[in-house]
Amino acid sequence: PLAGRTDEGPGVNSRCLALARRHLFANPGDRLLEVGCGEGDLLSAVLNHEPDVQGAGVDLSALMLSEAHRRLGERAWLSRANPTHLPFVAQTFDWLVSTDTLHQAPEVAAALREWRRVLRSGGRLLLIEWSAEYLPTRVLWRWRRRRRPALAPMLRVDALGGHLVDVGFDDIRIESHRVSPVLAVLVATARAAVPELPRGVAAIDVPKEQHRADP
Repeated sequence: PLAGRTDEGPGVNSRCLALARRHLFANPGDRLLEVGCGEGDLLSAVLNHEPDVQGAGVDLSALMLSEAHRRLGERAWLSRANPTHLPFVAQTFDWLVSTDTLHQAPEVAAALREWRRVLRSGGRLLLIEWSAEYLPTRVLWRWRRRRRPALAPMLRVDALGGHLVDVGFDDIRIESHRVSPVLAVLVATARAAVPELPRGVAAIDVPKEQHRADP
């Protein structure tokens, strides 16, 4: 099942949550989607800090979603969904956050393309994934894939950056962080690229509530 957390222990989970909070700057009224929300740890932390953020979360695990519902109540819209087929119209969200989820999608490029679709132009992506840059993590990953062969390969910085560019992101920044003696993660932030207007066409600032449907 998809889960918005790692499965390597509570210490690692808390460090990944701290990394996500450090890179997340949602403002009041922003719409935020967490793909692989698990039990709602991150959504709960965000909404406790900024209750006017409009939160939503999807996960494949009914058990984890049940716990997220218990924790979040009516503060966030939650649904069981595949990361490559999200139940939202295009350009719905200002933020999309995913932790330890991308490699569990059947196709990495297809998942990122779908995530770009639901982000408004100029919206922000925050992605935390296992890093292939760190040898002990690669060894741990080989053991993990023996248990779960359907997992996608780990990504290096250049491969992840290439995928993000290909599906329509810019302003890409990728950092590597060790969160345990054997586990390092990539923390990627990116902007959903704003399409260039034809020469002579002026941009018009339309309030977001006029051009995005509710989740």
